[in-house]
Amino acid sequence: MKFSTNIHPLADNKDWEALKNSIDISKRLRIVSTLIEQLKALSATYVLIENEYIDRDFSASFSEFYSTVFKRHNKFCRRMHFFKSDLGKIFAQHDSPEIISRSIQTAADNGEYLGFVVVRPIAHAPIGSAVIKFSHLHANLVAHLLVKARYEVHLLGATLSVDGIPLTQQDSRVGSCAQASIWMAGRHFHTRHRGKWFSTVDITKAATQLGEFGLSRALPAGSEFLGVNNMVQALRALDQEPLTYAALDKKGNWGPLRPYDVINRYVDSGIPVILGLRNSGTIGHAVVVTGHVIKKVDEKVKLPKEPTRAELCEAFLVNDDQRGGNLLMPIEGSSKYGETEYSVLKDIEYIIVPLPNKVFTPAEHAEKMAWSLLNYYRSKWEDFKKAYTDTLGTSAACGDDFVKHIDQNTVLSRTYLTYGWKYKARMLKNCIGSDFKKILLYQEFPRFVWVTEFGTLPSLNHLNFKQRRVFGHAVIDATGSKHWGSACMFHAPGAGYRFIPNDADIFGGYQMAFTPITDDRGYFPKLRSEDNFESYTI
Repeated sequence: MKFSTNIHPLADNKDWEALKNSIDISKRLRIVSTLIEQLKALSATYVLIENEYIDRDFSASFSEFYSTVFKRHNKFCRRMHFFKSDLGKIFAQHDSPEIISRSIQTAADNGEYLGFVVVRPIAHAPIGSAVIKFSHLHANLVAHLLVKARYEVHLLGATLSVDGIPLTQQDSRVGSCAQASIWMAGRHFHTRHRGKWFSTVDITKAATQLGEFGLSRALPAGSEFLGVNNMVQALRALDQEPLTYAALDKKGNWGPLRPYDVINRYVDSGIPVILGLRNSGTIGHAVVVTGHVIKKVDEKVKLPKEPTRAELCEAFLVNDDQRGGNLLMPIEGSSKYGETEYSVLKDIEYIIVPLPNKVFTPAEHAEKMAWSLLNYYRSKWEDFKKAYTDTLGTSAACGDDFVKHIDQNTVLSRTYLTYGWKYKARMLKNCIGSDFKKILLYQEFPRFVWVTEFGTLPSLNHLNFKQRRVFGHAVIDATGSKHWGSACMFHAPGAGYRFIPNDADIFGGYQMAFTPITDDRGYFPKLRSEDNFESYTI
């Protein structure tokens, strides 16, 4: 009996080469080679292939384009599932469909399911979508995948899941790298935040709704490239509010902004950041930032004014629809760890940040407010210490050490966006002292807040995240405006501030309520996708 689903071992190079050639008929696609190498690194031993898989994304492209042309095209895709477990043994030893299904489910529950790849029936762009486990290790670096969601698939009666961010390859018949980048960002929002589901065709339609001369140089319109305005238009159709940054000139001059600071703040918030890269030709390239790569630095290094944790970044992870997923894009082109030909300081022309549409304060403005609060704290520290010398307890020594680092310019900030209720729930589970938790418990927060954590270079300069500590933080209303006070809370050793809106002030003023904190010590920085800090147990 012939079945539409079959399994193949991946035991040696011959098996892997056969798999690669079955996907990439042209034998020249870099994205396929990257996927194969990443699956090898994950120790995949078997692939289970659904040979007649109807993919919703390709069905949209088929209806819009491929079904309308004279040349015949197949509408069936193949979906390939990769496992570390011995599927051959499961199918050989069991005849019962129930036992086979249960065994596959058990393998997945034990972490042996590595992800899936949807292969389109078009030779020039076979990778429709791919979500595989993340694994990226270097001896002196630690990579964090910060933009991820849980993707579920149903296979032979089992429900399998994998955490990651989807990768797609641009299909030049219906879209370009711009559409691919927007698709990857949009699919993440759909899966993690219940955002709109958009196919590449939908994205192109949204981007080209207003006809432009430039887009009409290719047919179908927009299939060759999209301008920045078109990309912004498409992201708004996805119910995101794009915030854009651009270099001041073609030489990569960004003025007072440092592009790696900008990128790090937003990707650390779990937001897929789209980068526009300059190109020697007429058309540039777009990629999506999915995470960052942390290095350990010499603690004698001279830091800039108001340094950020981006000083500890060696590279960012990017999804490139031509080269592969979660590749290391170095900040400087001289980095020996880069996996791309382009770098942050040399090649970025613009940055597009698809923010939630209720966020009105950019990250750098929130961070600037947080530094103002920290500087105010520093100016008052001696008065705090003198006034509360009998009650500060452990906070006195902690505050003295922290102030010393402020004066030495070795305090680093880290700013990220989160839900107000999540910040409160997370902080109440943190190892911060109970004095601060008492004033936090009844404080109200808006839907979105910016949190800026403050740690010292010695407390953050660790590859092992379990060793990192922070000593202060500020919470800023992200739904407010940079034109009025938007602070919600501030903490540093010995001092806690609540900012209470003053309804009588027509300019949006706040009353600042101070509480002495007596039990301060270093506490845990937020870990992306972790809410209970159990991972910090050493």
